[in-house]
Amino acid sequence: TDKSDINPYLVRVGPGVFNERVTMKQHVDIEGSGQGKTIIKYTGGTTLTTNSSTVVGANNAEIRFLTIESDATGKAFGLGLYSAAAPSLFKVTVSVYGVSTSSNYGIYSNGAAALPTIENSTVTVIDGPSCYGIVGSNASNTTVRRSTITAVGGGGYGVSVQTAAPKMLLEDVDISMTGTTVNGAYVANAGTLTFR
Repeated sequence: TDKSDINPYLVRVGPGVFNERVTMKQHVDIEGSGQGKTIIKYTGGTTLTTNSSTVVGANNAEIRFLTIESDATGKAFGLGLYSAAAPSLFKVTVSVYGVSTSSNYGIYSNGAAALPTIENSTVTVIDGPSCYGIVGSNASNTTVRRSTITAVGGGGYGVSVQTAAPKMLLEDVDISMTGTTVNGAYVANAGTLTFR
């Protein structure tokens, strides 16, 4: 209860597969034992919100050195990380798979200043009717650095900025898509996408 800017906490998680949804807290970082070693895994859900997400983000917190998985088989949505707050990701693998009835999303950033940085990470989304690597929505402001994004599905979208003028900056990012309709970068509704 005493966590704050001047008194942050760190939760270290050992190797293993943890079948659960994780909701991050402000001023509490989560550190795994390595990508592919610490795996947080959950199923998808019925709505494009925390209901379908394996990890739910929080302000002033970082998640690092682990893998986030979502098995969307038979669900409406698969979603690795959903955030209306501003967590950072460092050396995180996000893997979303399984045939959903709607769409699969790696990371969905939904709110002002959401997801300030995604760095040295890998996002892979496959099998859904539509697959989105990273989405910025509702005035979110996201920076992606030195990362790889792969989207394979009926419609493959590497990155997408849409709804209420979100902004996304990509620095040294590899994007790969496969599907009947593919968009490496999709921009709509006054969104801004900058490549550097």
